[in-house]
Amino acid sequence: MTNLYVPNPDATGIARIYRGAADLPLSTDNPDVFPPEDHWTLALAEALTRLHERGELKDQKVIELGAGSGVNMLGLFALGHYFSQPPSFVGLDITVEAVKACKDLAKLHGFEDKVILGQANLMDGVDPSVLEGTDKVIACLPQVAWDYEDKGRDPLPREYSDYYIIPEDQRVKEDDYALGLLARALDQIHQKTPKASVIFNIAGRQGQLSHDLFVEHGFPNVEKVVSRIIPHDPLTSLTSFSKWEDKSGKLCAFFTDEEGRNAISAREAEERRVAGQPLYHELSVVHASPSV
Repeated sequence: MTNLYVPNPDATGIARIYRGAADLPLSTDNPDVFPPEDHWTLALAEALTRLHERGELKDQKVIELGAGSGVNMLGLFALGHYFSQPPSFVGLDITVEAVKACKDLAKLHGFEDKVILGQANLMDGVDPSVLEGTDKVIACLPQVAWDYEDKGRDPLPREYSDYYIIPEDQRVKEDDYALGLLARALDQIHQKTPKASVIFNIAGRQGQLSHDLFVEHGFPNVEKVVSRIIPHDPLTSLTSFSKWEDKSGKLCAFFTDEEGRNAISAREAEERRVAGQPLYHELSVVHASPSV
């Protein structure tokens, strides 16, 4: 079993954020899972570490939606969130490739029999006994809708980390501004694990709507644990945001600078992205709890 607890002053990225995790052998070159050193992964890792240091993850049963490479599962283990029976960690992902990556990582570190890992679209079809007693639901879910008109094809496994599919018969108002998947997740959590709080990555591209989302879906106690301005992924199209601006008359919040001083619309942002010019937006990690 790989030793996660030997201090390493030269550790960077994930290994430094998850304090005590000196050695995190992850498949960073795996094309089918979200990269462990991405800004989104690092922000969620920092938030989980802060909450751990505040004692808010102690003896908590955690479910992760969109478990990806398994880095947060391993990070919680490294922080001392020892897995026990019944499992105190459940990792779910929409792709079989990500589930396999998580299982391989859990096996490498010797706790594959102490966690539950499975394929699911959010919590759809998950046995209620698996969800029972959940205290925290963590997630780094895609917040850009897949545009078939723009792409002309189905997404590849890795692209499910960046985009989500909108079922035409299940559209919700938040799909118009690319927060539909998060809205569905919050509704499912509120229904299936009503006492659980959530720890979600969320981009601030939609301004106040990004905060209001939690309140409107049953999580009125909202705290930003981490907030930063990050570069926009140059491969992620913003056409859906431009369409929402045209339809709603509202403007998104993108920036031309890393200080977040010069705000521009999604249409201007998409022009900059296509031209290969610098582009930024806010990224927050929100800890929100229900009113019950």
